[in-house]
Amino acid sequence: ALQRGEQRWPKINGHTPTPESPSLPASPDLPSKSRRAPEESAPDSKAVAEAGVGAGAAAPTPPLPPWDTVQLPVAPTANAQDWGALDPMRNLPEGVGDARRVYVRLKKKPQIQWMVHRMKALLDSTGAPRGQRRRHLVDVGGGRGDLALVAAAALDDVFVTVIDVNEPSLEAGRQRARELGLTNLAFVYADLAGFLPFLSPSTAGGASTLGAVDLVFGLHCCGGLSEAAVALAIVHTAAFLICTCCFRSNPHLCLFTNPASPLQQRLDSPVLSPSDAEDIVVLASVAESDMSSEQYLAMEVINRARLAIAQSLKGQLKRPRDTAAALPPQQPESQLCDALEVRQEMFSANFSHRNRVLVGEWRRVESVSAREEEG
Repeated sequence: ALQRGEQRWPKINGHTPTPESPSLPASPDLPSKSRRAPEESAPDSKAVAEAGVGAGAAAPTPPLPPWDTVQLPVAPTANAQDWGALDPMRNLPEGVGDARRVYVRLKKKPQIQWMVHRMKALLDSTGAPRGQRRRHLVDVGGGRGDLALVAAAALDDVFVTVIDVNEPSLEAGRQRARELGLTNLAFVYADLAGFLPFLSPSTAGGASTLGAVDLVFGLHCCGGLSEAAVALAIVHTAAFLICTCCFRSNPHLCLFTNPASPLQQRLDSPVLSPSDAEDIVVLASVAESDMSSEQYLAMEVINRARLAIAQSLKGQLKRPRDTAAALPPQQPESQLCDALEVRQEMFSANFSHRNRVLVGEWRRVESVSAREEEG
């Protein structure tokens, strides 16, 4: 299945770093059911050593800005002027154990920093509108808002909507936002399927209830939730940054890799052959195993399939643009089209072995028909 998958779903946009040589992009100025995966509780040797729980060597960890010293470029109140006020350690529920605290302090915080770095880069590179309105970011399965709170405080001119099905977690996030004085985010109790009409016919038109969306993101979106999050982004012609995990979870949301999904049932011809579908089921089991290199390769191949299928179905998913994007001088709208560029990135395996991230961004390019007319 791995061999067939590698042949069927080749790498997209060049080399993907391996877990044995993790890499992070250069740091810019900045420093779950439909829920995410449970937090990983077993710290690796580096985490244990740094926490003073034991000793052991580990692979070098790429440097990140010190959490408590990086100044936020924008913050609405004095309470949110430094990373310390946004530390996810302060957002933990009462009574959590030491293992969870070690994980959040030494693993989850660097993941949040990595995600915010990449979110800033995506917003800067995709030309999301600035000035006319606040850019709208949607956090899928955001729970208590560890990542959303940092994004709302650290990114310029944004509004963040957190979607989740766990009301107690959402209420905890609302309370934390009030304590920080953050008013540019909302915590919404909703099933993601309600925003995708082809998943929930009773809410046809639900995609429009979010308004314009510029970026969809999620940290450890469980199983099919990753695919539904990508679909939500494509519906809105929005960029996406989705960290994947738990490849056998939420099968009802596997829009791209499940031939029986409501989305694929609407197609005239299937995008997956029966053998492709069988291989993906096998690969999902391998991705949740402890087979080391095979596990990582299975995760990568499944995500290649997700991205390739999402790209092939974008015409079926996209709704008409609400407003025309800013156009180059003398470039009529009819000569432009939206091109979706996709790739797979990863953060350090020291922070989580579930570190594969689906990335997509849109480019306004000259249409093929326009080029043919000129020719």
